[in-house]
Amino acid sequence: MSANEMIEHLKSKFNAEAAQGKDLVFQFMIDDYQNYTLHVKDGTCDINEGVDDRADVTLTVAKEDFKAMLNKELNAMTALMSGKLKIQGNPLLAMQLSQLFSF
Repeated sequence: MSANEMIEHLKSKFNAEAAQGKDLVFQFMIDDYQNYTLHVKDGTCDINEGVDDRADVTLTVAKEDFKAMLNKELNAMTALMSGKLKIQGNPLLAMQLSQLFSF
């Protein structure tokens, strides 16, 4: 599965109800060279390739680890504690990902 397919898979798990009233920008850096921005705003989720300087949180992860997280084979907290997932920005916002996306 490519990084692009994984991001699209993530979007398919989007919980629009949980995103009502939110305005958040998540930056995903996959394998240090594939960048995707998810803009969650008022129950919608837009995905763009590339970097957005407005990101509230940047998550850096290897493609295989991201795939394992999406498949519920790797817990995000375990990934974070083991260094497989790195977070820049507000870590509390990163924790909202599990509410906004079912993974």
